[in-house]
Amino acid sequence: MRKLAKGVSGSNGNVIDTLLGLEMEERLECMEAPEEEPAVKRELARRVVCNIQGGGGSTTQVNYINEGIALGLEGEVNKTSPTLGREAVYRRVQRIARLPKYLCVQFMRFFWKRAASSAPSS
Repeated sequence: MRKLAKGVSGSNGNVIDTLLGLEMEERLECMEAPEEEPAVKRELARRVVCNIQGGGGSTTQVNYINEGIALGLEGEVNKTSPTLGREAVYRRVQRIARLPKYLCVQFMRFFWKRAASSAPSS
């Protein structure tokens, strides 16, 4: 059994996390309640998403991998707001806190989200 290199953060004896694991910092800010404190968390991920949307008629053009990764690190999510007591729109911003030795990039071509009107009825 091979020993892991000393000083590698996040290794915890797991070779996959040592070689492929990147540390992500995520910040969620409520767009509808600016007085609400932003939620910040750090977590381990094994891939980064590169959005390759674009093309004819699209307002966003992705020509380089860095543009696609930047697009994948930001977005909006719906989440229940404790301040408002209902579902609200949050701005999600992720940043890479620690890079791994090898970076796994997932090329995301399509984005799908179920519309409220298309939910199955009981």
